Amino acid sequence: MQNSDYRFIFRTRLVVGRYDKIKNTIYGGNLGLADKIIEKVKSLPEEKQTEILDFISFLEKKLEEDEIKKWNKFSLESAMRGLETEESLYSFNPG
Repeated sequence: MQNSDYRFIFRTRLVVGRYDKIKNTIYGGNLGLADKIIEKVKSLPEEKQTEILDFISFLEKKLEEDEIKKWNKFSLESAMRGLETEESLYSFNPG
C-alpha cells in the first residue's frame, strides 16, 4: 500500500467515527437492530464481512422463493375455488 492509501483509510475511519459519535448524540445512544448489526460487522475482518454479505444474499433469495411459493399456492387455490362443488362433466368407468 502507498502512503496515500493509508491516509485515505485513516480519513475514512475518522469520518465514520465522527458520524457514529454524532449519531449516538442525536439518538441518545439508542441504536436500532440494523445499527447494532452494522456496528458488529464493522469490527470483523473483511473476509468475515464477505461471508455475512453472502449469507444476507442467501436469506434474500430464500425469502423471494418463499414469496413465490405463497403466490403460486394462492393462485392455484383461487383458480380451483368453487370447482369442488361443480358437477363433473366427465366420468371414468374402468373395464
